[in-house]
This record gives sequence, structure tokens and C-alpha cells, in this order.
Amino acid sequence: MGLRQFLLVTHRWLGLASSLLLTIAGLTGALLVWPDAIPARPFIEGLHQELGVGKTGWYLVLLATVAGILLQAGGLVLWWKTKRLRIRRDAGLWRWSYDVHGTVGVLAFVVMLALGASGLGRVAVRQVPDTVLSEHTKGTISQWHATRGFSWPAKVLFAAGSLGFAVQGMTGVIVWWKPRRTASDAGAR
Repeated sequence: MGLRQFLLVTHRWLGLASSLLLTIAGLTGALLVWPDAIPARPFIEGLHQELGVGKTGWYLVLLATVAGILLQAGGLVLWWKTKRLRIRRDAGLWRWSYDVHGTVGVLAFVVMLALGASGLGRVAVRQVPDTVLSEHTKGTISQWHATRGFSWPAKVLFAAGSLGFAVQGMTGVIVWWKPRRTASDAGAR
């Protein structure tokens, strides 16, 4: 198995395993960019940070965030061979999903990677003593992930990047679910 095949298999299975959590994190993250516009903010924050189930959910979100970063990096490597940015609407659901998955992944790569890394950084810096990292540095990382103090165009960009995780999760499952031909199917035709 070559590197590309290894990346493809890893990308598919890691994506399938984390797609639901990344979709939830993406949808809730897009809402949390607009804190004053959400009446159910504590509920949305609970879903975003720990799936509403406490410490176990927190660990699952942490693992999904790491998976999201790995999926972004691996997806870029897989996309690089074709470097295709198009969405065919007349070729069926699977092809449309495949095209959307790749195009959104590449176009939102930088923002999605920044969101994943800053989310991971938010968790990591909480574990670091104040003697190593100042409260100001910790706060800056947290503010950056939450877009506090950002202009509305930057918030729109981050909300779109966050939705990118949801789009990637949903289209990834459709692409993964592609019906595969078996030897018996080929012989029956």
C-alpha cells in the first residue's frame, strides 16, 4: 500500500468515525460566533464543548478536534493530485457530494485549520501553569477561537469555516457510503 492509498483509507475511516462530532461542533461553532443572537447559548456551548454530556463528551470533542486537524491536512494532500475546484450538479448525489467535499475542504482549509488548532490550543493552554503562559496569552487564544472582538466580516468568515466542518462531515459520509461493486455484481451484468 502506497502513501496515497494509506492516506485515503485513513481519511475515509477517521472521517467516518468523527463525522457526527465534527458536524455538531461545526454547526454549534457557527452559532457561537454570534453570542448575542442565540437565546439558548448555554445549551449550544454545552453541545459545542462537551456534547452536553460532561467530561466524556469533552474528551470526545477533543479527539474529534484532533481528527479534524488530521483530516484537513490529509484531505489537502489527497486533493493536491487533481487540484480540482468544481461542483457538478448534474452528475448525481454522490458526485455532487464528492465535489462539494473537496472544494469546501480546500477553500475553507486555512480557516478550518485555524479553528481546529485554536480550539485545541484553548484546551491545551488551560493545562499549562500561569508561570509558563500568562493569563493574557491564554485569553488571547481563547478570544481568537471565539472571535471575541473581531469585526463582523471576520466573524462571517469564521462562521463559514465552522460550517465547513458540518459540510465536510455530511458530504464525507455520503462519499464514504458510495455503493461499491462486488465481483458478483460485475458478473450479473
